[in-house]
Amino acid sequence: MYQHHVNRLLWVGLLGIMAWVGATPASAQIGDEQRRRLEQQLRDAEENYVLRANPSLSLGERMLLDYGALVNFGFLAVDDDDQSTRILRQYDNRVYGRLSIDGVHEFYGRLRFLYQDFNNNDSFRTGGGDRFDYPIGDRWWYKFDYRRAVEAYDGRYSDWNFTVKAGRQYVEWATGLTLSEQLYAVTTKTELANVFEVETLFGMTPKSSVIDIDSSRPGYDTDTDRKFFGGKLTYLGFENHKPFVYALVQRDFNDDDFGVITIGATAFPTAFNYDSEYFAIGSTGKLMPRLGYELEAVYQTGETNSNSFVLVAGVPTPIGLVLGDQTRDDIEAWAVRTELTYYFFDDAKSQIELETIFASGDDDRALDTSNTFGGNRPNTHDKAFNAFGFANTGLAFAAPVSNLAMVRLGGSTFPLRESDLFRDMQVGVDFFVYNKLDSGAPIDEATSNNHFLGVEADVYANWRVTSDFGVFVRYGVYFPGTAVSADNDERHYLYAGVAYAF
Repeated sequence: MYQHHVNRLLWVGLLGIMAWVGATPASAQIGDEQRRRLEQQLRDAEENYVLRANPSLSLGERMLLDYGALVNFGFLAVDDDDQSTRILRQYDNRVYGRLSIDGVHEFYGRLRFLYQDFNNNDSFRTGGGDRFDYPIGDRWWYKFDYRRAVEAYDGRYSDWNFTVKAGRQYVEWATGLTLSEQLYAVTTKTELANVFEVETLFGMTPKSSVIDIDSSRPGYDTDTDRKFFGGKLTYLGFENHKPFVYALVQRDFNDDDFGVITIGATAFPTAFNYDSEYFAIGSTGKLMPRLGYELEAVYQTGETNSNSFVLVAGVPTPIGLVLGDQTRDDIEAWAVRTELTYYFFDDAKSQIELETIFASGDDDRALDTSNTFGGNRPNTHDKAFNAFGFANTGLAFAAPVSNLAMVRLGGSTFPLRESDLFRDMQVGVDFFVYNKLDSGAPIDEATSNNHFLGVEADVYANWRVTSDFGVFVRYGVYFPGTAVSADNDERHYLYAGVAYAF
């Protein structure tokens, strides 16, 4: 799972520092599951520019062009569940440009130059070894804003608005529990008289840069093709609350939908297909002036292919596995996420957060909570929640949001606001308690039939040294619980980096 875990968690340490440069990147058994665990989606910090068109000005005079580059270096050391420490040095550089015309039309593009330098035998990428990724357009999109067009060209205000954004973009659906990923997408947002807001999504994954949730599928980290269709309705009539409902449909169009997995001398032909739907209700807003909240409850349906083997005690095959007939089974799963944030409204911008996540598991899955191979038992409903979103589940453990009962208590502050040098240094801490929701169901590493998965403490610091130079550090330590079957020694995660923007 290392590739997924690195990309998902590597950039958690960048988020606080990168927001100020105008071009924000979003970062165990060794093998497929660990690659998938190390993925942090890249996030845009897209600044909106408001312009009023002046007919006397030429097109060139009405345009706003913003461009720049970000150069950053990061060092990562992370323990797997075999107590092996993996070392990575990463050079991730971005060049971006944004063009705004009258505040109505926006064009954005960004090239990425990435080089990953591993210690010997530490690579978690398919094929192994160090690698330079040739420059790719990891973000490019066009956005149109109807209300701004009316203001700019007709000189009046419209009580409804329509925006459309098309291209390769980062999409976070609702609070991000079911979908938080880069997509080729067309998204729209329609605001009706400041009462209702309607959002739509039509998108597909870029094949070569998204880590799939099913790491037993061939090509899961190099060739992923899933399509998403969604609609979301938000009520804007309350002053402090924005309740919403949505439906999100995911369809599996992966070409690599068949593979032969060999264990010992036994071959297990396996077909892969996972189609899912998510129906949710939730709300964001303020419970009181200092207390913000997020709530999302999701019910998941769909169909999945079952596991391709059965466990038979006493059968003289590797670990008691014999080939079984796959079936097409229904999905019935759920998840709930809540978060409370208390703002002190002090000069140090202090805040504390309390977050909970509960996601269903399936006790008839054989080995893994998200994979097809070792997954759902034939002719049974799959109750394991699996989605394509992101939640902060710790740096060192990075638990999947499936068969999980988690509580997080955290806080952050700028403690030295009176110091000229350290004025823009933010520090924070998170403390996690993990349990399996269903003690008999698997997660993404070997566990026993116990609930307690352990605890973790994370600390971080983001220091804007100057207007264009920043330093950031992330450290996490995870202490496994009684349910974890691997070595029960603590696991460490350390990431440190510097960034220069110009």
